[in-house]
Amino acid sequence: GILHGLDAMHGVGVGHLDIKPSNVILRDGDIPVLVDFGLSGRKLRPGCGTLEYVAPEVIGVLPDDHAPSALAADVYAFACMAFEVLTGRPLFEAADETAILSLHLAHDGWPDGLVSFGRLPGLSDVAVVLAASLRRDSRARPTVNEVRKALAQAGRKEDADRARAEF
Repeated sequence: GILHGLDAMHGVGVGHLDIKPSNVILRDGDIPVLVDFGLSGRKLRPGCGTLEYVAPEVIGVLPDDHAPSALAADVYAFACMAFEVLTGRPLFEAADETAILSLHLAHDGWPDGLVSFGRLPGLSDVAVVLAASLRRDSRARPTVNEVRKALAQAGRKEDADRARAEF
């Protein structure tokens, strides 16, 4: 449900820019719905997002000659949130803000927690999709629609090989 909502927003060029568990409510107890669109927009701005879910480009880490994308930042934040929903713990935890920032920058798709998650039986396909969504270079991340389709196929052996090839 979250990815469908993001796909609709992204379809008109608008990013949510603060994807996190507290900005998702459950309608009728089981339908996830995005809320709190106060930071939404077409461009990244200082202060967008929440530290535990913020993409490297939001904190100013960009490849040369690249304009950051609000849409790609949402994909990164979604992957952080999805990991937390699936495991019950944040992907990036540390003693202070500087250490959390360092954790966001110290990987290129495969932070330690995701590596461990991907070793669990039946979850390697999901881990591959999340890793692609966590790439440091936002241009290398899949779109929300691609993430949605890949997660729908995750776990299906015949589709898993194709998903790995795509990401």
